[in-house]
Amino acid sequence: MRALDYATEERRSNADRRWFFVDPAKMYPAALRYVQDAIRNKVKAHPATLSDLSVAPLIPEKGFAMAGAARDKVPEEWTLHRRMALECARLCFTSLLRAEVGGPIGVHIGKSDHWRL
Repeated sequence: MRALDYATEERRSNADRRWFFVDPAKMYPAALRYVQDAIRNKVKAHPATLSDLSVAPLIPEKGFAMAGAARDKVPEEWTLHRRMALECARLCFTSLLRAEVGGPIGVHIGKSDHWRL
């Protein structure tokens, strides 16, 4: 996964880092696929994401399936696993983006009721 394909650079006065806007409807599905492919050994995990991926094997497969569902459509017993899968995907995405940019970054993920934790 190439994180820069899912991020648009924003111009901000903050000179200490580069800022990026991310559409959650594009980023989360790609990042969730990356996490699942990495834990299934379908792709080689980028070294920058190894610590982020450490929790992924603890998330049940159905948790990843629920991660793609709108928050209000997820049964109560799966909300924790959905949040864990989404947070794991977000951390991996951010680590990949930071590695690709090669320096400090800020990430602004757009608002979406569907992808809310």
